[in-house]
Amino acid sequence: MSDWKDPIESMNDYISDIVTGEIVSCETVMGAINRHQRDLGDQNSDDFPYYFDVDHARNVLNFFPTLMRHSIGRDVGKPFTLLPWQCFAIGSLFGWKHRDTDARRFTKAFISVARKSGKSTLAAAIAHFMAGFDRNPETGTFENVAQVVLAATKKEQATRVVFSEACRMLRQSEVLSKMAEIKNHQITYAHNAGHIFCTGSDK
Repeated sequence: MSDWKDPIESMNDYISDIVTGEIVSCETVMGAINRHQRDLGDQNSDDFPYYFDVDHARNVLNFFPTLMRHSIGRDVGKPFTLLPWQCFAIGSLFGWKHRDTDARRFTKAFISVARKSGKSTLAAAIAHFMAGFDRNPETGTFENVAQVVLAATKKEQATRVVFSEACRMLRQSEVLSKMAEIKNHQITYAHNAGHIFCTGSDK
């Protein structure tokens, strides 16, 4: 696919556009950008415990357009190619690792965007990756019985929005639809028993 841009290049372009002011950003975004750049400079230091695994970040980012497909709107059936800001967010989460263990550095993230900016689509795609394709750093194999919980104030809300999107995306992907099934309000992958399900504070 000749027009498939390297997602790490997209990530770096986004960083550059934020730094130069081409994209106007808030202090929180600028802080994340500055942290990333500062840590890239420190990662070769003996007393810095983290490193950025470029190859792993690229592999995770390429998962989205390779296996995920849009399920609603004008892009139904088309590959889910991440936007530059999404490349930075996802690349940062999965690329930064502990030097000694290769475990992810970041275990929590807060991503806030405006309405109609694809939050549910992104969350559903991440859920699929974590359930079926995340790897255990100790064994190097797929995480066994990975559990992805979609939570909301009301269970119906979690089910209606993100889980429904995850189900539609599964059906749109020829590959994923052969690897997982939807049963009893749960998506389950056969190869590792990883699954996606919903909960809410009302339950």
